[in-house]
Amino acid sequence: MRKKLLITVVILAIVALIAIPLLASAYQWTYLGPENYQLATTVDSIPIVFNALKDEASHLTFKKITPQNTLIDLQEEVFEVTFKLPGEGTKVWVWDDKQQTYVLSHIEEETYKVKIAKLFVDGKTVFLSANPEEKPLFLTPEKDKFWYFTKKGLWLIDFNGNVKKLSEDKFDGKTYDELQEELIAKTGDNATLWWVDNPVLSPDGTKVVYMTNRDCIDSGGSSLWLYDLTVGEERPLVKNMRGEHYRAVGWLDNSHILYTVYYTNEKNEYYISDISGRYEKLNLEGKQPYVLGIYPNLQILYTSDYSASRDICLAKVDLATKSVKEVYKKTLDGVLRNSYSLNPDGFRLAFMYAPDSDDTLQYLIVVNLNNKKETLIKRVPLPEGLKTVLSSFDWLDDARLLVRVTKVIDGKNQISSWICDVFDNVPPAFINWGCPLSYWAGVTSKWNQPRNVGTNPHEV
Repeated sequence: MRKKLLITVVILAIVALIAIPLLASAYQWTYLGPENYQLATTVDSIPIVFNALKDEASHLTFKKITPQNTLIDLQEEVFEVTFKLPGEGTKVWVWDDKQQTYVLSHIEEETYKVKIAKLFVDGKTVFLSANPEEKPLFLTPEKDKFWYFTKKGLWLIDFNGNVKKLSEDKFDGKTYDELQEELIAKTGDNATLWWVDNPVLSPDGTKVVYMTNRDCIDSGGSSLWLYDLTVGEERPLVKNMRGEHYRAVGWLDNSHILYTVYYTNEKNEYYISDISGRYEKLNLEGKQPYVLGIYPNLQILYTSDYSASRDICLAKVDLATKSVKEVYKKTLDGVLRNSYSLNPDGFRLAFMYAPDSDDTLQYLIVVNLNNKKETLIKRVPLPEGLKTVLSSFDWLDDARLLVRVTKVIDGKNQISSWICDVFDNVPPAFINWGCPLSYWAGVTSKWNQPRNVGTNPHEV
């Protein structure tokens, strides 16, 4: 009896030695089921998810996730907004005997359709795209109209299908078709004129910045324009100088835009412009810096060398000096992948990378930015012999991650969704490679068992 007690004490001591350094880096898993759930939006801190469609026969549904990690179906109504955009559609050509050539007869206007889901979430009404995976819905602040963009212009559509064109019909006295012909004559048949491309909405939804080449026929390249809904004005923001290309990366706040300018065979350079068009260069360190995302409180996430993608940097932008102050930086023993984000309050960073030891895998790192403590997550709590790959994630709130996991069975990939709760100052659920501490101790703890909310994750 004394011998068994001694063995138990020794095992628990070993467990404690393992656990103490990880007390600030705990996490716990909840299995949601064999679905590809993705975050659609949050309503008063309530995460709303949808199941990404597997095929045309699948039915997309919206659910809310409770604080207890349960899924609850939402009441929803799907309606379709149909509308036509004057001047856009299919050109109909007829033969003209006098001119001995085909001439434009008329434009057959196309009927556009946008499906919208009306959701009821705890007494509130929310409008979303009925299929967020294919096309997002860009609502105005009043939530009764949406922005609509085509290569020929910028539109505002209400839920009854009434349309209002916001962009001008002509530039320098010439229509889209006339400028398109000039562009083709100058650069070749494959050239495309973009009145509006890569639109990026301001955080408050009242302004949009976009790329256009309507004013770059002679110089080549592109420029940036801005539409301000509050004053109903479209105007140039950053003009083309010598054939360079521009791309709006995002809004730092409601009056400052981060954009990149690049030339052929040259590295990108980043600039900050206010909404009046005054701009200054933003200095980022690195061989080929590339901004990955923009977050509240003027924070940006970037990698210092996009061609290698072996580090990740979080920095805060100083608008007065147009410089950045490093918040966190990590050099990776692998290659950064396309899943990375700050949580809503901005105090935790999560990102994925493929390790050099096996680039078919992806590891997840969660960083507490207050104390710079890192949690490395390599797999979900499934049997060790089963190959699983962490695919991507969304932050549900400040402490929960929605993680998509690919399970490989007989050479076929099966997707499933899990919630990873990241805690502070509680016993850890799993060591960083996913094995429960109780496996070593021979004991069971409330922290080490995943809570199943769907079907059994072990079933194949």
